[in-house]
Amino acid sequence: MTLLLPNGPPIIALTPREKNAAHNGVMRLNVAQIKAAEHSLIELNPNFSARFGAGRVMASLVLLTTLVAIIGVIMGWGRQVSYIMIALNLPLLIIRILTLFDFNSEAKGFDGGKYREELDDLPIYSLLIAVYNEKDVISNLITALSKLIWAKNKLDIIFLCEEDDIKTYEEIQKHKSLLKFRTLILPKGEIKTKPRALQAGFEYVRGKYVAVFDAEDRPHPEQLLEAYDAFLRGDEKLAVVQAPLVPWNFRENIIAALFAVDYATWYRVIIPFYARFFKVFPLGGTSNHFKVETLKAVGGWDPANLTEDADLGMRFALFGYMAGNIYLPTEEEAPPRLSVWLRQRTRWIQGHLQTLDVAGRNFKIGLKKQSRFEYLSIIFALASGPFYGALRLPMLILLFLNPFDQGLIWIFPLLETLIATKAVIRDGRYILLLQNFLLPFYWLIQTIALYRAIYRVFTKPLIWEKTMHGKGARLQRLRFKCFN
Repeated sequence: MTLLLPNGPPIIALTPREKNAAHNGVMRLNVAQIKAAEHSLIELNPNFSARFGAGRVMASLVLLTTLVAIIGVIMGWGRQVSYIMIALNLPLLIIRILTLFDFNSEAKGFDGGKYREELDDLPIYSLLIAVYNEKDVISNLITALSKLIWAKNKLDIIFLCEEDDIKTYEEIQKHKSLLKFRTLILPKGEIKTKPRALQAGFEYVRGKYVAVFDAEDRPHPEQLLEAYDAFLRGDEKLAVVQAPLVPWNFRENIIAALFAVDYATWYRVIIPFYARFFKVFPLGGTSNHFKVETLKAVGGWDPANLTEDADLGMRFALFGYMAGNIYLPTEEEAPPRLSVWLRQRTRWIQGHLQTLDVAGRNFKIGLKKQSRFEYLSIIFALASGPFYGALRLPMLILLFLNPFDQGLIWIFPLLETLIATKAVIRDGRYILLLQNFLLPFYWLIQTIALYRAIYRVFTKPLIWEKTMHGKGARLQRLRFKCFN
């Protein structure tokens, strides 16, 4: 059977039985199949899905916290407000202090040479890549994927493409001679999100392991080998390993540089600490590697969650599974403009509010599990963003009014600055140390993103704001450089 995309090339529509057809095949899901993907997690357990108004309770609590704190500042109770802030964020403060004094180096070497001679004996490894309006970056992505060290006949790459995105689809098909892959065409459904695409594509993976990459990603050539090695050496409960993300365009402007500091803090300090001491953490949205069997056991991705990565990290903890980190990075593009950054950060915060609501629905179940300590730790990690963000505005007001007579409010910016400094040193790009002087500006725009996310929780709860990449996202064209 042959179908036509509007103004596009012919598409071969394959049935589910034919999902293991030859590489470079193109498959178009029908409406029933996409609907099944959108509702699969709901059928497993409706309490796991963010579709039913998730995020509104937490958004209301965050907003109330901000209003109470600001009123306290206006009434002249600055010192009391600062003590309340510390009390509300005590778990976060304790964890951040511990990470600051965690001197165990996260940098580890990996030698993939022991696997290079036996590539044909390795299992099938699947890659899911959801793309939408990514024509500008597809060429660089496929170049990077072609450098991955894995047996080519054991590498199962699936591009997930929306049916109305003709330009990206056509750009993907231009590279058939360079890389073997399959393309899955997704019809219009009730929602259009990255996790919906991943959940639809998950049905068709062939591998024992599956990794998720974004269109702008450039994974290190040996990253699959390191992930595979981590699974072999890890506990049977190890469900996922996360690779660090490193912005390649950190010199582009102030926003890109501050974003790089932010990522260094998360991937060089916070995640290694959580992985070592708690064995769970909120995942990043890309470059995470899963055991397929375990991912199926927890229901896969939630199509309605705007941070499907953090949600999966929480659900793994609920089911008693563990997460780990690896060290070979993925180069990624930092948002090159404030407007691009703001949309992306809004979506992240909105998704965290959704995930916290979902965690609240399953809180009693989580406390009854043997993994309740891990479950609580990941809730604290998720809550630290929006709830600490809620106090940033009153904190900045207090510091502006009288920085020397506001109790211990200074401990917040001091800790953030010290941890950012430690992260940049670990990351090795010392030029970013200069950006620490601009962290107050970064906190301010994070606050703007928080309130924008709260607004969208109530008005546009399931709308995925696309992050632009490539030349269309910037005012100047930068030369791309990938791993050698």
